[in-house]
Amino acid sequence: MSWGKNDKSAWDISLRPDEISTRSCPSFPFRLSLIGEWVKFDSLRSDIAKDFAKLNSPKITNLQDATAGLPVEHSADKIRIQPPSSNDATAISDVLESHFSEMKEALKGFAADCDEPVKRWCDETTPSVDSATVAELLHRLENHILPNIVRNETLLGKCAPFPAILIASALFRLQLLAREDSGNAAREIAIIERLTAKALEVTYVHRGYKALFPGDLEV
Repeated sequence: MSWGKNDKSAWDISLRPDEISTRSCPSFPFRLSLIGEWVKFDSLRSDIAKDFAKLNSPKITNLQDATAGLPVEHSADKIRIQPPSSNDATAISDVLESHFSEMKEALKGFAADCDEPVKRWCDETTPSVDSATVAELLHRLENHILPNIVRNETLLGKCAPFPAILIASALFRLQLLAREDSGNAAREIAIIERLTAKALEVTYVHRGYKALFPGDLEV
């Protein structure tokens, strides 16, 4: 989500001579509004507040505020063509702007069509993630530390489960996007994405190590 997004309200379209580099991406608010509808974000936000309140941790106070102010209003969205000097930029921009509302509705319809098959693919038997674990990983991300270890009574700690890593990463990115001083959001999100990818890799390796040498590291 962080690719080329200096302006969060822009629908960026990149025109390049080589086909593989020609791409487009909707605005942040539009994508967040679609996600919010799909996961019923209002209910999710209420559950998050209840679970995190039990932790009595100041580390997540700002996160709760961020989820309450999630930017989902996309009426001010605009089209941005790069590079603007392209011979096709003006024509493409005029066509898209004249059909902007229809384009948004079409993408909403596509997301709705994907709703049922995606939910069928999800494993409903996956256990819920412990909110205390997520809070630990959020604290690590805040300090740019790999979100792969949760403290326990041992020196090494234990490996964080994959769902907890992904949830902590998603929530941390939400609060980055919701900040008023979000001019540096793209860079910060890129850092979080790299930390998350590395944490998943390290956790996978730890699980393999555990299978070979049981007892050395709690997973």
